[in-house]
Amino acid sequence: MPRYTAHFEAADGSGHFRRVVIFSDSEEEARAVLERREQGRADFRLSKDEFGELEKREKAAERESLTLDRDAKFKLALHRQEKPYKLKWFVEGRTPGPKGKPRKGG
Repeated sequence: MPRYTAHFEAADGSGHFRRVVIFSDSEEEARAVLERREQGRADFRLSKDEFGELEKREKAAERESLTLDRDAKFKLALHRQEKPYKLKWFVEGRTPGPKGKPRKGG
């Protein structure tokens, strides 16, 4: 089964990105799955109570110079994401090398 690597960038220009590897029977299927996942991330919303609780934990962690747990950070980031990340490149094989071409052995 072919391996595909995709690079998505935040639509808000923040510089945030996601690099995803997926194994799929076809490029079309892989792209469709990744685009659906990305839309699902943008559609994610916490309940008002859960969002308030996580925000309190986030502020407390900042005051104490602590790190919020990974799950809480992920949920808050998804809740705050207004638009799906945009697909910037998609290749069959491994992550592109320095010149944008797939690495050897990919």
